[in-house]
Amino acid sequence: CDSKFNLIHDVWTTKGNRFGFIGASVSFINNDWKFKVLHLGLKLVAWHHKGSLLAEPIVNILNKHQLQNKISI
Repeated sequence: CDSKFNLIHDVWTTKGNRFGFIGASVSFINNDWKFKVLHLGLKLVAWHHKGSLLAEPIVNILNKHQLQNKISI
């Protein structure tokens, strides 16, 4: 698809804050003008889940799906 995408992500923890998880999806309009939402990944974050430590798993998910070149500022 040639369109840009919207990254959807959320972080949540288990009871007692033992483990954190990151869920990532993208939404976009495809070439047939249909709205799509695709699940990219769910990652366990076994270390302290502070903002600075969450960027790397998100970037790895984007790289895995070859979406890093579609990021714009």
